[in-house]
Amino acid sequence: MSEGRRVWLGRLALLATVLIWSTPPIFQYWLARPFDAWTQNFYRYVAGFAVMVPFLVWMAWRAPRGLTLLDDPRHKQIRAIFENALRAGRIRELDPVVRGIAYDVVDRFAGRGEFDAVADFGVPIPLMAIGLQMGARPEDLGQIKRWCDEWMLRIGFQQTEADEIASVHAEIAAQHYFKPIIDELRLEPNGSMLSDLVNTPLPDGSRLTDEERFAHLMADTFGGGSETTSNSLSAGTRALCEDPALQARLRRLDEADLRTFAEEIVRL
Repeated sequence: MSEGRRVWLGRLALLATVLIWSTPPIFQYWLARPFDAWTQNFYRYVAGFAVMVPFLVWMAWRAPRGLTLLDDPRHKQIRAIFENALRAGRIRELDPVVRGIAYDVVDRFAGRGEFDAVADFGVPIPLMAIGLQMGARPEDLGQIKRWCDEWMLRIGFQQTEADEIASVHAEIAAQHYFKPIIDELRLEPNGSMLSDLVNTPLPDGSRLTDEERFAHLMADTFGGGSETTSNSLSAGTRALCEDPALQARLRRLDEADLRTFAEEIVRL
């Protein structure tokens, strides 16, 4: 759906809200009747809810969602864009890049004699790999990680009101950060994953809106990609630390056998 049509639907929802609010039978007759307190409150809250229904329905309908919350045919259409962005050929091209990132991360703590499996190893590798494909500057990855953490906490529905407001502000800050990157890729595609999300058309010829791109950035790339991979790397490291026999066995295997271990860790 075009952005212009979305705007007009929003205006219609707002107009419907105003019309309901100004309808005399609801807000002048019923609420002014000499009912008892319980009945008067019942009508008051029902009327207040009726006022907000059009606007709430429109907001819920238009709110962009990640892939896991989409239904077909929209899910299938957007999943096709991700499958193109994550095609096997591109992943093979990224293999030496990701290996280089992993070696650099390990070199940072190799001489210390100890390390934090999550903060020093599990988090940086996928964050740097995904950030590279999303056009993020290396020096900004720490801030992006904090934005992602705030977003993950908010979708858990366990925050206080103040924390939830802070999380929303963090997501808005992330949108402001990536908006110029998206605009630049729209003019000059560079073959990155984000470039595909920006420029690959849907079956009807349209493209994702900026709101949808922001949602997929947080939910399906940094959230679904970086966060889950961090958990897998950390869990795999812990498994090896707690089982020296498994560690010794893996050292004797070739890379093809190591892939089996990696796939099992991903399933944890």
